[in-house]
Amino acid sequence: MNVRCVTDTVKLKSGFGIHLEEQKNALMKMDMLVKNTYWKGKKGRLPFEKGILCGIKAIIELQQDLQDAGYKYILTSRANSDCVENIFSCIRYLRHAKKDI
Repeated sequence: MNVRCVTDTVKLKSGFGIHLEEQKNALMKMDMLVKNTYWKGKKGRLPFEKGILCGIKAIIELQQDLQDAGYKYILTSRANSDCVENIFSCIRYLRHAKKDI
């Protein structure tokens, strides 16, 4: 879910859609693991579990929609919030640096 290059010697590290069957199988295994993991004292899913399941569903559906539009793969690192968090980090730095002047 954090791929940065189109192809890699490890199939699961290639763009999502390059080795689609293997990649979907890995996501389905993770889906089953999350759905079949129970935490003592908890009745429902924890927020991180909901996030994992939502991410799995979203990336599979996004890949299908993009494939229908002619795209062959997704670099999933571009679909996460890291780039947005980096921008906010820079803004916070500039804001604090300005106060020190």
